[in-house]
Amino acid sequence: MANLYRRARRWEGRDRRGAVAPTCTRGASASVALAVLFASATAGAVEPKAPARASAGDTAAELARVDRELRELRATLGDVQRSEREHFEVVRRLLDRNPGRAGGASSEATSGPAGASPGDRLAVGVSGASPGGQPASGALTEPTSTAPPPPAPPVVLATVTGRVRTPGPIRDVYVYLEGYRSNAGRKAELEIVQTHKTFEPSFAVALAGTRATFPNRDTFFHNVFSPSPVPFDLGTYRADEKSPGVTLNAPGVVEIFCNIHAQMQAQILVVPNRVYARVGDDGTFRLDKVPAGRRKLVAWGPALRPVRLEVTVPAGGTHVSFDLEPAPPIRHPNKFGLPYGAYKD
Repeated sequence: MANLYRRARRWEGRDRRGAVAPTCTRGASASVALAVLFASATAGAVEPKAPARASAGDTAAELARVDRELRELRATLGDVQRSEREHFEVVRRLLDRNPGRAGGASSEATSGPAGASPGDRLAVGVSGASPGGQPASGALTEPTSTAPPPPAPPVVLATVTGRVRTPGPIRDVYVYLEGYRSNAGRKAELEIVQTHKTFEPSFAVALAGTRATFPNRDTFFHNVFSPSPVPFDLGTYRADEKSPGVTLNAPGVVEIFCNIHAQMQAQILVVPNRVYARVGDDGTFRLDKVPAGRRKLVAWGPALRPVRLEVTVPAGGTHVSFDLEPAPPIRHPNKFGLPYGAYKD
């Protein structure tokens, strides 16, 4: 065995012409050569013994075979070293991204695999290249790092005050913020009763998402319907029948009629969020929690034309004014688009 090791050390440094062969790593090549010679010796033990004196041609062929196997094993060893470098590079990148989890392990990973020279570590760290300067087979490239987006600036809430002017007394006039939706009215309910051929109340405010019902308290039939903003028809039903309902999802003014009694009218103002206020008898109002920035405010009241204002709301709040004018009376057909006929209860 000692003789085999000495022969491996001599063959590891010389090729078949006697020149010094390129080495992989000291000790690794000797181990590979020793393994080859040991395999050759083992294989020779089971084969028929050659004549004691081999010819010069047989010796040269044997040396060529051993030299070829050495080169193949060196190439395999080089592939293994490149894979180890890539593995250590992946570990280093993971530790660099999570330095708090690994403690001092990042410096160990950065130093590269054992047995690699500083030049090898530099090449792998930059582009995953092999010691020869060429990209290694299956080498990993540095992924493009995407920085997290900057946090959104906090929403600044302001207060808007103002005044509404109308030709006559102010009654059931509201100002609200348009353009912001919320699910605040998702479980809310509203009831408008049909009694004595009228709707009670004839006007109501509801958050978007509110479910509205219209019980019949009369002894005869009613048929509630609406042409806007989302048409619906609840059909005819009596006082002893359960009142059907409708969910008011679309912000805006919902006109309510009865398909049997033309005089029955009601209105529901569906607001998109909780930022709304009822205007006082003196025409003043106050809106709290209005997000600062460019906003749309709407003022509306029964029998009045709505007015929309686009205003800039600073962080310190602002003051606005509305001038509302009367709207023409509502003249509506029945749910089929035809004039109402005579109906006797």
